[in-house]
Amino acid sequence: MTNIRLTPVLLWDGSHQVLSRNFKFHQKTGNLIDFAGRLKVWDVDEIIVLNIAPYYNSNLDKIESHKKFCEVISEISQDCFAPLIAGGGLNSVSSIDDIIHAGADRVIINSAAYSNLELVTQAAKVLGSQAIIGGIDVRKEGTAFKTYSNAGTEEQSLNPVDWAVTLQEAGAGEILVQSIDQDGLGNGYDLEIIEKIRIPLEVPIVALGGARSSNDFKRVIEIGASSAAASNLFVFNELSYPKIKTELSQSCNTRHCSLFDFHAVRQKANQESTTESQERSLWSLLDNSGLME
Repeated sequence: MTNIRLTPVLLWDGSHQVLSRNFKFHQKTGNLIDFAGRLKVWDVDEIIVLNIAPYYNSNLDKIESHKKFCEVISEISQDCFAPLIAGGGLNSVSSIDDIIHAGADRVIINSAAYSNLELVTQAAKVLGSQAIIGGIDVRKEGTAFKTYSNAGTEEQSLNPVDWAVTLQEAGAGEILVQSIDQDGLGNGYDLEIIEKIRIPLEVPIVALGGARSSNDFKRVIEIGASSAAASNLFVFNELSYPKIKTELSQSCNTRHCSLFDFHAVRQKANQESTTESQERSLWSLLDNSGLME
């Protein structure tokens, strides 16, 4: 049986890691490389890094944004044993080639596919379908779901279910579905659209947008998602990944976080007092606990 994946997502705005809400509001939270380092320590299943700078950073043109993003991916890939997935602004075979050579294992093709579906096919022929993820950003309007491109700013006249099937037929080996409505709100995944898209697909589906608790992950997995992804949750909460992974393992077939035992670290943290922030104290405990050796 295939393991269910729990996938952290990092958003890069051209200079910092940011939190997102509804694709409109972005809060800088620090150095993305530092956040990625934390994820490596947590022994995560995989890491998604999305470049949103082409849409939100007017100080960088698309060429400069792509160049800097490749540098970020290269730095993250150092000593990174988790599969590294990169997306955002990938609109040509050469840009995909750049990001793969920088250290990404897989890529997400989203907006560019609407005007150039052949890009998905070409990339799949070169890298294999397993390395290509078709990205779909979805918003519900009334009773209908609609697809959007360019960071949710341009509506596309395509049904998201039909578009997912089209991406699959073009060569995508996985489909990432992100709800614009649920992004950053912590109200749970949009289970309705995830289930609608899953039914006709033969390839795995990744759900993103809205997770707050282990129950949210459990519910989206139960309706068929192969990977439950989240961004803000793993930034706000210390040791959230191993905690949720431990809770999910009780009901789902997940890969064990082998680098350290969450409960052992938590128990030791509760036994010691500190004047520093809880996040910093737990990080220090990890360094000194012997559990990282």
